[in-house]
Amino acid sequence: MTKTKFLKFWLFLALGISVMISSSCSKEKGKQLVGTWLKTSENCGNMTFTFNADKTFELHGIDCEDNQFSINGIYDYSANTLTLTYANDDDGIPDTYSYAFLNKNKLSLEMGETVIFTRQ
Repeated sequence: MTKTKFLKFWLFLALGISVMISSSCSKEKGKQLVGTWLKTSENCGNMTFTFNADKTFELHGIDCEDNQFSINGIYDYSANTLTLTYANDDDGIPDTYSYAFLNKNKLSLEMGETVIFTRQ
C-alpha cells in the first residue's frame, strides 16, 4: 500500500467514525427529548410540551391574556435544531428552533427568546 493510499484509508476511517458518533449523539438527544416539559412564568402564561417517541408533539398552554391554546403536529431534530410542523397550519412551512439540554431535566428552546422547560 502506498503512502497516499494509506493516508486516504485513515482519513476515510476517521471521517466514518465521526459521522457515526455524530449520528449516535443526535439519536440520544432525540431520546432525551421524549417526554413532557413544563414552562411556568411568574409574569404570565404557561406551556406544556409533550414530545412522543413516534415524533408527534402536543403543546398546550395559557397565554398572557389567559387564553388557552393547543397545538399539535410532528417534530424532527438534529444535533441542536428542533423542527416543528403543525397539523393545522395552512402554509405547511415548519418552524425551526435551536435547543439545548442544560441538564437531563432542563430544556432550553430559542423561541424568539430563550424559554426554559423542566421535565415532568
